Amino acid sequence: MDSLWKMDKLNSVKAPKPLIIFILGSPGAGKGTQSLLLRAAFPQLIHLSYGDLVRSEDRIPGSWVSSLPRRSGSTSPVVPPDAAVQLIRQTIDAGVKRGQLMWLVDGFPRSEAHVKAWTAQMSVAQCTLYFSCPRDILIQRVLSRAGTSGRPEDAVLNLVQERVDRSINERDTLLSALAKHGMRAVEIDATQEIEDIKRIVHTVFWGAVNAWRLEEKLDR
Repeated sequence: MDSLWKMDKLNSVKAPKPLIIFILGSPGAGKGTQSLLLRAAFPQLIHLSYGDLVRSEDRIPGSWVSSLPRRSGSTSPVVPPDAAVQLIRQTIDAGVKRGQLMWLVDGFPRSEAHVKAWTAQMSVAQCTLYFSCPRDILIQRVLSRAGTSGRPEDAVLNLVQERVDRSINERDTLLSALAKHGMRAVEIDATQEIEDIKRIVHTVFWGAVNAWRLEEKLDR
């Protein structure tokens, strides 16, 4: 497959803004699986998992993330919205300087506060995917991955329930906030077969890529 872009064939003088795609949904909705499938098909796409990014920073002794408070019974730090966006922005800005222009941001934003912080610091995402799935399926999926996810909390039922319920409760407010700021989500039924979801994701992805190319005046 041809490259999605070539840096030496840009029509515009200034560097293009990066393509940013949000992939959202409750824990267990399949964001990680579909992100990896999309990344495998399009190697130039950078998969940026917000959760992995926070955990990575948290493991650095003396880092500002490691000093943040934790939710009751959880080892995960509570990152303020502005700081969360700053963390993502620093990662993307560093990548753009290396010529990495396409970003799949996995698991962020998670709340209306995240959306407000994002739009205050960053441009709108060109595309947002939201995976919808019933609560009982979400909980079972998270529990079933506990042995391989590397996240001890995935094996604790009440913590899994709390995470899933918090995400479900914030869903409508999150989607409304995204739409208000011009980032209306494409909702996908996450109970479908993986390959069926993959086809939908790839179709939406290519639509976003082509719109971005046109907006940034990039050669096709």
